[in-house]
Amino acid sequence: MKPDPMFLSIDSYPVLNTVGLRFQDLDINLHVNNVAIAAVFEEAAVRFLAKVFEMTELELLKESDLESVAAQSNIQHLEEVFYPESPVVDARVAKIGRSSYTVIEGLFQNQCCGAVQTGTTVNLKSGSSADLSRPIREELGRYMIKGLASA
Repeated sequence: MKPDPMFLSIDSYPVLNTVGLRFQDLDINLHVNNVAIAAVFEEAAVRFLAKVFEMTELELLKESDLESVAAQSNIQHLEEVFYPESPVVDARVAKIGRSSYTVIEGLFQNQCCGAVQTGTTVNLKSGSSADLSRPIREELGRYMIKGLASA
């Protein structure tokens, strides 16, 4: 099942990150392999959150209020992605829950959407899910997809 057409357009995303590819990311058919695409999405997600919270990537990882874990990740591969051109990965917040949030990312190469990733992150405190603080919810809300409501 293809994602909503909204997520297939680079214009639907406010945050653009170019993520470099490596020769080792290729499969035997000279396409970027699926595991490498997952790593590209992970790198872009960290950069997106650093922008959302106005921190460097390292500050983001050290921030105690942002202790979290990736709870779910779903990648829909739509087109082949080729080396060496670096893809642009764009992100939006799709849902903000009590203790979690969902980010949708689109991977684009030559203005074509090669893959869409939906990932849910859960906020933790002492190893258990914990409510997102109001400031975190507000910062995430600035990047919320218009027309979608928070949970």
